[in-house]
Amino acid sequence: MCCPSCRQQEQVLEMREWFRAFKEQDHSVRDYRKYFKPNLCYLEAGWTLSSRDTLQEPFASDRHHLEASSWFDLSEKIRYTSYTGHMNALENFAYLPTTLYNVTEDGTPQIAQWNYRMLCHPLSRDLPTKLFRLQDDLPYRMAHDRSMDKMPGFRSARFKLSEFEEPRPIRYTLLDELMAEIPGKDNYGANLTDDSFGLPNFDVGAGGQRPLNVGYYHRLYMIGQRGAMGGQVSSVRK
Repeated sequence: MCCPSCRQQEQVLEMREWFRAFKEQDHSVRDYRKYFKPNLCYLEAGWTLSSRDTLQEPFASDRHHLEASSWFDLSEKIRYTSYTGHMNALENFAYLPTTLYNVTEDGTPQIAQWNYRMLCHPLSRDLPTKLFRLQDDLPYRMAHDRSMDKMPGFRSARFKLSEFEEPRPIRYTLLDELMAEIPGKDNYGANLTDDSFGLPNFDVGAGGQRPLNVGYYHRLYMIGQRGAMGGQVSSVRK
């Protein structure tokens, strides 16, 4: 019978094999894809109706919170720190601008508040690490005397996601496919279509063969007929 310490050592060695398989991206050794799930974290922002006397945290955080009693209080504190050069030691202020959103029939102005939240979505597919391309940050490298070949070993390294080794003119990319998994404010399960001005929107990722579900994020859409400039594919401006 194997002793407990021996079993523990075996478990440690087995876990090392799983991590080695992931590092080397070799799922033939251990199929890490079932357990090492990629997540896409993103920043979602938009205009919301504002209230002068209340404040609601946009998302939960274990590090920061908005150190103000209302949106107006937050705006005044941001104004003060901007004018004086002072800072909040815990960095719990945020510059969130407002705009005149609407005027009701009785003449009451409605103010919109710019707000944001950070979310993460578990991707439905494996994402090979080779698709992350190292980007040069020359000012940082010069300031820290670091060569390009050593940058992958530092946490400050910057990457972009691309399925192509060299830049090329292409509209619909892998990042578009991944972002299309992320729902908007109606959350998962949303099924919304858009036929504004009598022009139905179609899914560019499906070659325009099916209506676009605008309940999920998208950068491009295809319309049912050519526009004044002769094109059918447009970019979302939101």
